[in-house]
Amino acid sequence: MKQNMVCDIYSGICTSSDDNTIETIDFNFDTPKLTLYYVTDPMCSHCWAFEPILNKLLVQYGHFFNFQMVMGGLLEAWGDGP
Repeated sequence: MKQNMVCDIYSGICTSSDDNTIETIDFNFDTPKLTLYYVTDPMCSHCWAFEPILNKLLVQYGHFFNFQMVMGGLLEAWGDGP
């Protein structure tokens, strides 16, 4: 791809203002071969705090990998003591 090109992210069509050339970008990615496992716990405050970052990661780079969420638990049982 040449420099100084303006690309439309929806159509994949790029144009150059220098010499009026047109190129296209193929947005069809191969199936991701990498699987990212995220182990979380619904009772974990750190997991809740990490959720916005995780969502941003999935939106921006989710097409590069498969994502698998694994639910875990820090509490062995509900009770009066730890």
